[in-house]
Amino acid sequence: MRQCLVAAIFVVTPVSFHGAAPPGEAFLEEHCFDCHDGETRKGGLDLTTLTFDLNEAASFAAWVKVHDRVRDGEMPPPKKTRPPEEETKLLLATLDAGLREADAARQALEGRALARRLNRDEYQNTLRDLLGVAKDYRAQLPEDGRAHGYDKVGSALSVSAEHLQAYLATAREALDEVLLTGPAPKAEPLHLPQRWEQRHFGKDFYSRFGWTFGDQPDALVRFGDFVEKITGYRGAPVAGMYRFRVKARAWGGETVKARIKAGDERNSNTSWVVTYTEFPPEGAVVEVTTYLREKDTLRVSPVGIAGPSTQHRVEQALKGRKGFDANTYQGPGLAMEWVEVEGPLYESLPTPGYRRVFGDLDVSGAIREDAVVVLRGFLPRVFRRAVSDEEVDHYAKIYDRAAEQGDFLAAMKVTLQAAFCSPHFLYLDAPAGELKDEALASRLSYFLWCSTPDEELLALAARGELRKPATLHAQVDRLLKDPKAEGFNESFTGQWLDLRKITATTPDARLYPEWDELIEWSCVKETRMFFDEVLKNDLSVTNFVQSDFAMLNERLAEHYGIPGVKGVAMRKVSLPAGSVRGGVMAQASVLKVTANGTTSSPVLRGVWVMDRLLGLPVPPVPPGVPAVEPDIRGATTIREQLAKHRNSESCAGCHAKIDPPGFALESFDVIGGWRERYRAADDAVTDRQFIPRPLTFDAPAFVKDPSKRGPMLARVGLGPKVDASGEMPGGAAFAGYEEFRRALVAKPDQLASSLTRHLVTYATGTAPRYADRAMVDRIVDGVSGKNYGFASLVHEIIASPLFLNR
Repeated sequence: MRQCLVAAIFVVTPVSFHGAAPPGEAFLEEHCFDCHDGETRKGGLDLTTLTFDLNEAASFAAWVKVHDRVRDGEMPPPKKTRPPEEETKLLLATLDAGLREADAARQALEGRALARRLNRDEYQNTLRDLLGVAKDYRAQLPEDGRAHGYDKVGSALSVSAEHLQAYLATAREALDEVLLTGPAPKAEPLHLPQRWEQRHFGKDFYSRFGWTFGDQPDALVRFGDFVEKITGYRGAPVAGMYRFRVKARAWGGETVKARIKAGDERNSNTSWVVTYTEFPPEGAVVEVTTYLREKDTLRVSPVGIAGPSTQHRVEQALKGRKGFDANTYQGPGLAMEWVEVEGPLYESLPTPGYRRVFGDLDVSGAIREDAVVVLRGFLPRVFRRAVSDEEVDHYAKIYDRAAEQGDFLAAMKVTLQAAFCSPHFLYLDAPAGELKDEALASRLSYFLWCSTPDEELLALAARGELRKPATLHAQVDRLLKDPKAEGFNESFTGQWLDLRKITATTPDARLYPEWDELIEWSCVKETRMFFDEVLKNDLSVTNFVQSDFAMLNERLAEHYGIPGVKGVAMRKVSLPAGSVRGGVMAQASVLKVTANGTTSSPVLRGVWVMDRLLGLPVPPVPPGVPAVEPDIRGATTIREQLAKHRNSESCAGCHAKIDPPGFALESFDVIGGWRERYRAADDAVTDRQFIPRPLTFDAPAFVKDPSKRGPMLARVGLGPKVDASGEMPGGAAFAGYEEFRRALVAKPDQLASSLTRHLVTYATGTAPRYADRAMVDRIVDGVSGKNYGFASLVHEIIASPLFLNR
């Protein structure tokens, strides 16, 4: 069997090893077969039967694994006799040559990336930029598949009958939304001039305007009810963009924070936070513009104060009274003076989207020749390239059939609906090899805008100028400065840092009573603004691990224990010396998505750090290995549980890599707070801590004895002390999070290489392959002399063959 393996390597292989000598035979015989033969099969690997047919995917992947484990010193294991360095180098060089040659040959034949369709974000943004749609259509489309962590990889983006039905319906609805003609309807403002002070938000207010008190949240205006009872306005009469102006002032002497939320009041899954704002005692007018569906409403809710439905009821209860007496209430609150609503908003009719399609054409008298002119002008934007006469003729025939049953506008909607369902629109495709300028324009814009290329990019591509290094560099700078670059920020951070999972878990209110919606909203803003700050200022990628600044507002700063930050507005804040904050690992958003809402897991967080920051993805858990169940009673720590878990030989190897980063992050709880001890839900725990609850519109129950703790304190149990120490593979030990963080910052090449791999996957639709490793190294080398700047890294990637070729 062993001779078969040698023959497979040196004789049978379809890829030449360029005269590799027999030392490889001796190496495998002496150092590998004892653990990886047909009897032992450690790690499921039997080298005695593994062929070296590098055209076979499973065999190729197995030999890549062998190469990497030998390179990293994991094979042979440290407890074995170490092979001579020269033998190891020779084996690695021999394997590397064969693997690179085989993968390069495959890429030359197939291209690096598959053709892929637009994902939901890209589809929505493209409709926005082509037609000017205001509605978000993403929920109407099937969920996208993911591969290598991203929903931009062709192998995961299939098309089903469900997709085709959704594309047909969505394209038609989008065209109906924007292809409007006639005089613009007058958006009459609904102005509510009454000034209702806080003391009147009680029986008089509720009886006059139809509210019932009971368990009403602390919102003192709810747009649907408030407007309906005065004007007969029952929410948005039709879907569209609406402008709201709210005049209010703080009641009780201090500025009041408020949440403005839109959507269906009865369904939290179809409502969304528009913004958080503030109202001072002297009053302020706040204006927001948002899309509303038919009958959607706007709601203003004070946050950070107890309000009449919480604190006042406690005061009444302590006096032996029941309920709420609005006429005697003098606590803090929000006094609404008026609300003004205007919409649906149209700049003009025809809409901007109509003009993008038809220009100044009067469709009431248009004929077939006009349809052909429209198609010649608009199809290149839809397909992101020049179109042939045959393609125009194809869609003109669709128009002809549709015109038999309707007028010009109706027939053009059918024709454009077909174009928006065409593979030429839905797919990003190009022949294997060097991208043509038009395909390059699309790859560039869907990377940095998550949307279609604009006229400037397409014009440069049509002239064959986009690929010129100076032009390409200037266009990258332009795209990054454009507001549409927010699409890149939202999509990439949503996947690289898992921000899309921010609402996937709800922190246990028994253990983390201080968590509130304002922290959740703020921590996502923090991460996205931090990403933007590093990118736009070309700061070193090491800032993603350790920075001397953070993006904070008052609520988030309080959560982190950072003084001196006031107000709800997010802004850049210099961190005090010795702060554990700075970098994404210490941000509440990341710490929340890497926990389950009840307990943190060194395994989950360790896997996250290894993959997202260090570029060392961990293989899936072997079948039959049970998960570590959390102990919320506080009897044992997760470290103690994992120590038993690691006794399994099949688990020990991976956990030696996974657990140390996870242990370092144990100093942060599931909501991103710093901790010295774990919290416990067991009533038998004797040590307790009193946590201030957030005073919000939905504050949960609280301790009611103000003589001891104040009315808004929650009691939580304290479990064992946190041990955040660990030892990395190779023996480097750290005492806690700060030492671990410094160890990562000391390896900027590794951080830049990891981020390069993620960006290349996101930008090109496929993860870097074996033959691409040298190119990744060259990209990192290119930014090493530029302080590993993030924007410089983006430039290096875009200028590389990995990006410029399919």
